[in-house]
Amino acid sequence: MNRKKRLFSNRILLELILWFRVLLVKILIRRSQPDFMIIGAQKCGTTSLFNYICQYSTNFKPPLVKETQFFTQNYAKGLDYYYAHFPLFKSPTQITGEASPTYLFFKKAAKRTHLHFPQLKLVVLLRDPVDRAYSHYHFSMRNLPESQKISFEEALEREDKLNFQTYSDYLSTAEKKSSYKSRGLYADQIEYWLEFFNMENIYFIEADELKKSPDKILTNLFLFLGLKKENSADFNNLKKYNRNSYPNMATKTQGALRKFFQAPNQKLFALLNKTYPWK
Repeated sequence: MNRKKRLFSNRILLELILWFRVLLVKILIRRSQPDFMIIGAQKCGTTSLFNYICQYSTNFKPPLVKETQFFTQNYAKGLDYYYAHFPLFKSPTQITGEASPTYLFFKKAAKRTHLHFPQLKLVVLLRDPVDRAYSHYHFSMRNLPESQKISFEEALEREDKLNFQTYSDYLSTAEKKSSYKSRGLYADQIEYWLEFFNMENIYFIEADELKKSPDKILTNLFLFLGLKKENSADFNNLKKYNRNSYPNMATKTQGALRKFFQAPNQKLFALLNKTYPWK
């Protein structure tokens, strides 16, 4: 069985399991609500962070899958479908949550999340938007046939031609994958979430800071989320996830992106009252 068929079979199996759990949720009236969500940004280290929480917290009960995508792709399936992702039995001292990094980018996700879970704690990872865009591009090209692959410069030009609106929920899947620059306009996205959630409910992490000072960042995050750290956990010796290598970005392209993100980055720094070392 090739990889594509295997992934399709796994998705079908997961969907069957979820709908069986929906029945259990309704019959047992067991609805474990998430205590937190990692909402983005995409290609900023959300997988690594979620895995660290799973590995090093003694009171975290993970969901069935890391990314439920409920508040973007699966909302029409109903709230019990969402509850079915989480533990059916959870003690008051246990914590659960999910990580769907596409949430930050979509307005409807913010409004829907607040409608159902207004006191939810949110975690946002941010990364140099130039590096994020390049990583996003390689991620998008990874599984495409060679005949469909395009250069990074062509991908950016295609995005410009789309006249991409940061929060359009009506774009095709192909166009969503072309949002290399748009998803790096962090301030605009965060401002919309702040229309529904207080700044005190959101924990911000800069990707390079997590790499350089993991013990400090994760200790503070665990405290914020109410997670208990394993006694043997060594936050300074963490496993690296999704480590991919690719050629250096063209100097001209990098310069153009630096110029593009200069003003949006300053807007972000003013919003968070914090400066990140993005050149």
